[in-house]
Amino acid sequence: MSIGRLYSMFVWFIFLVAVLTGCGPKGGGGEGGICGNGVKEVGEVCDGDDLGGETCESQGFGGGMLYCLDNCEGFSTGHCISAQCGNGEKNLDEECDGDDLGGATCADYGFTDGSLFCDPYCKIDYSECYACGNDIKEGPEDCDGPQLGGMSCENVGYTGGVLSCNADCTYDESGCFLCGDDICETEKGENGTLCPEDCGWLKLSAGSYHTCGVTKEGVPYCWGDNSSGQLGSGTDTNSATPVKVAVLDEVVDIAAGGYHTCAYTSAGQAWCWGANYTGALGDGTQTLSNVPVQVVSGAGVTSISTGQEHTCAVKSGQVWCWGYNAFGQLGNDDTVDSWTMVRAGDLSGIESVSCGGNHTCAVSGSGSAWCWGRNVSGQVGDGTDGNARHQPVQLSGLTNVAAVSAGRFDHTCAVMSWFAIFCWGSNEFGQLGTGDQESKNEPTQVGTDYEMIQAGRDHTCALDTAGAAWCWGSNDNGRLGDGSGSNQAYPSAVAGLQAAVSSIAVGGQHSCAVRTDGTAWCWGLNDKGQLGDGSNNDSELTVEVVLGQ
Repeated sequence: MSIGRLYSMFVWFIFLVAVLTGCGPKGGGGEGGICGNGVKEVGEVCDGDDLGGETCESQGFGGGMLYCLDNCEGFSTGHCISAQCGNGEKNLDEECDGDDLGGATCADYGFTDGSLFCDPYCKIDYSECYACGNDIKEGPEDCDGPQLGGMSCENVGYTGGVLSCNADCTYDESGCFLCGDDICETEKGENGTLCPEDCGWLKLSAGSYHTCGVTKEGVPYCWGDNSSGQLGSGTDTNSATPVKVAVLDEVVDIAAGGYHTCAYTSAGQAWCWGANYTGALGDGTQTLSNVPVQVVSGAGVTSISTGQEHTCAVKSGQVWCWGYNAFGQLGNDDTVDSWTMVRAGDLSGIESVSCGGNHTCAVSGSGSAWCWGRNVSGQVGDGTDGNARHQPVQLSGLTNVAAVSAGRFDHTCAVMSWFAIFCWGSNEFGQLGTGDQESKNEPTQVGTDYEMIQAGRDHTCALDTAGAAWCWGSNDNGRLGDGSGSNQAYPSAVAGLQAAVSSIAVGGQHSCAVRTDGTAWCWGLNDKGQLGDGSNNDSELTVEVVLGQ
């Protein structure tokens, strides 16, 4: 037998052995089928999409999609629907049916909470379940740990702040703040620049060359000249923007004088700082202080005011003064300076006091007014001039007085409870607003429909009942704010402040106002930075005071 014939017989022998032992071409559960070629062949139950005509229904189900197993040896019925699926009752071959979940909960599937649903195939749908605390925002969770879903305080209706997540995966809004709610939440990031209607200025006081203010949260600031430590910042460096007064918080009112400043707190305690050569700080010494010192016997104060070198306050309806007294401005029938409080006359029932350059005035709760001190131009208002008054004298021509403002030089003004304003004293620059330059030693009516008035060195400003600001008198350095640069003997409108002004303050040669939105504006002389806008440039028009944190 030839070698070729022997080789052919060997190959057929090997092929026969392979077939008999199952080592032939790949099949699926039978002989001859090639699983995966998409054709059901001998030995295969199905192959790919070739199910041999079988369906979910033929397999005993109510419908759905039947699939072939990868090994071609059977069917996958996972997408078949139970014959009973949809009747609302969970049967043995169903995970659920309608609302019947068989008592299952999200917790049974390893989640924290959420809601289970039944899908159309009567299978449990746990896509609305979630695991709160895994730092993954899932299902109905607002958030989870640091995952806030891109949301912020602004997105949930607040002005700003820091949004965080509660342990139950709901938003924690306690770190958010809202502008306009009259709450200044500085601990949450709210400040005078961001939210002035809550954290802006409450009131200002203009001194000779510096300005001070109190924010709506009771924080005191000062700016401008600091040559005597009158800013209270612990230094003697001038500042063209507000600096916080050291030590003090919860301040009710603040008063900027010539070269010193005073304030009182919600606890009724008076504090002063700055120049003290004549005892204007009231601490019993003549030692200058660039931080606040307590006024001796200064508890129970309800009103405070500073002049050029003296200070007065109201306690229990009485007026008490200290400091420079050469003109009797302390009202104690003497001309000797006092380093501590002395009582001004026997006044009682007093609600407010105002210190001018070297004279003082006070108003009672019944609407009576008194003045005393320097009277060279008739600023005491008793019909005389030239002779100082060492004790309070009543203004006999005025009744129903709401407030008096003693000017920083030699004039005085008052506003009535019926909204008329009167002025008297020096009038060289038209600061009385009477249309002339003649001094008056008795109150002279200027106008009506005013609710606030402030007298400066040789100019005056007022706020009318409509919330508009007006100034008159000397206009050097633009202190009237009307942009004209000219003196005015009648009230002149302050540009940009003809509405929504809540208070006004007048200094030596500059003026300031607070708007109802909490912003502050100043104009006039700015050589020491007293306008608070960050510059030393005079301004004939209003500039905004910078207030940050």
